[in-house]
Amino acid sequence: MSNYNNVQKQTEPTRQKSEQRAVQKEEAATQVTDRYVVDLETVIGDVVNLLVERHYAEAERQLYSVINLLSPEQFLLDLLIPIEIQLGELWQNHTIGVVTEHMASSWLRQHVESLLTKQQSYEEAPLVLCACAPGELHELGMLSLSYFLRRAKIHALYLGANLPANELVTMVANSRPVAVCLSAATTSTALRLIPLLHQLNEEKRGYAPIVGYGGRFFNLLPEAQRATLPGVYLGFHAAVGSLIVLDKLNQVNQALPLLEARVATY
Repeated sequence: MSNYNNVQKQTEPTRQKSEQRAVQKEEAATQVTDRYVVDLETVIGDVVNLLVERHYAEAERQLYSVINLLSPEQFLLDLLIPIEIQLGELWQNHTIGVVTEHMASSWLRQHVESLLTKQQSYEEAPLVLCACAPGELHELGMLSLSYFLRRAKIHALYLGANLPANELVTMVANSRPVAVCLSAATTSTALRLIPLLHQLNEEKRGYAPIVGYGGRFFNLLPEAQRATLPGVYLGFHAAVGSLIVLDKLNQVNQALPLLEARVATY
């Protein structure tokens, strides 16, 4: 019994030290996480301000000051999309003009397009067509949606901005995708997109692709009005939209775990 007591006395300080180290490690991890969140929010604000002031080279340096800390999904979800949302709000509130917003969007587009280009395309997987409404030049939402769907091993094909309605209808008839996703940011382009949504839903003829729509105009539309439109509303940004599409395709298990976890925070 005395030997047991001696061993217990010797191991007790060691156990206490191990517990203290575990607590210290957890506190340190929390502190690192807190610093990371604060730093990221600061970078977002700095980049938005620099884009508004049209200092693109400095915005680039700020953006890439944290890129090595992020996965591609985090780079898009936690950095590029929040920057896009803030710029959209500034434009919506008439804080910045159309030229400034277009130039900033073009700058962001390059980074999103780079991610999409580097992402593998699964040509044997179900095909989803993504495009902007006729007359629509805001591409970030559909580019981002295409990226997230490719990450989920869906064959997402981005068709570009300002896609003529007749060409899209022909493309759908010829390629027979499982889903078609379209976006409109402004009132004028949404008014051109809505008849196209009706057309795509009416011309199924035994073939029934999912028809989804999104964009800034529809995000601001009351839910009751959205409910009268044909098709599936894709949510207020691309991360949400990709999960909605995957769910409709019964492919949600292939979605990125990070994406599923983070959508709830937006």
